Amino acid sequence: MAQLTDASSASANVGGSSDTASTSYQTYADLSAEQEYFLYELETTDSSSMGLVLRAIYDCGDVHKFSRALQQRIHQYDKNIQKVCAFHYQGFVDSMKELMTLKDQCREIKEDSLTIDAEKNRGNRKIQETHEKNASTAIDQISVCLPVLENYSKLQELMNMKKYYQALKVLEELEHTHLALVEKYRFTQVLAKSMSPVRVEIKDKAYSEFKDFLENIKKVAGRIGKHASRCTAEQHSFGISDAERTRKLQEEAKLNSGRMEIQVSADGSIVKKKFHASQICHPRSS
Repeated sequence: MAQLTDASSASANVGGSSDTASTSYQTYADLSAEQEYFLYELETTDSSSMGLVLRAIYDCGDVHKFSRALQQRIHQYDKNIQKVCAFHYQGFVDSMKELMTLKDQCREIKEDSLTIDAEKNRGNRKIQETHEKNASTAIDQISVCLPVLENYSKLQELMNMKKYYQALKVLEELEHTHLALVEKYRFTQVLAKSMSPVRVEIKDKAYSEFKDFLENIKKVAGRIGKHASRCTAEQHSFGISDAERTRKLQEEAKLNSGRMEIQVSADGSIVKKKFHASQICHPRSS
């Protein structure tokens, strides 16, 4: 605090002229114009021309006098620098205090940022877990709904192909198996409403086809009955006279007797042996 007080008093003594003192150009009575010119050149020239200025100073011969003038100039600049530093010291101290305050604020902001980042990461993890859970649930529910949609598509296809029995089986499976699993979804209500007319359509189409089938049977039933009656009459000799029936029996007896061969066995009994018609028509050569 003592240093700050001294610096404040020094800056008050210096006043507003200290800013210009560092750049003021003062002349000295014991310096010649040539030496003043050399000092000016040293202060203003660049490093590439420094060697030429030093060579000119040595050529002049009075090097010690120029060295004293150079030391005085350096001392004057040091005093000006001290005055400037003293003048701006309080501002430097205030700036350092502000920097320290800013450092604390930056540390608080960093801590707040880390806290916010940690909370954000936790929130992101929760959101990610929720998304993964929702995706898994959606996949499971879609896998349950797919059989419903597939069977409904199959039902429409069978109806277009007029396969009503298979369509009725698919409809029964939809109503009693698949729709019961997904009845909480709204689209199943639409499917259920659309399947009621399908059942009525299957009933109407099946009744119409069965009716057409019966009408076709009715048309050919007479011809089928006549043909069956004729075949039965021929088989059992219905509607044939006694003479014709006797003649047919005699013809059959002749055919049967031509196909029989009577042989005597070793014990003296008679054995009747039948021959196949092909053996009678084509006897094998002995």
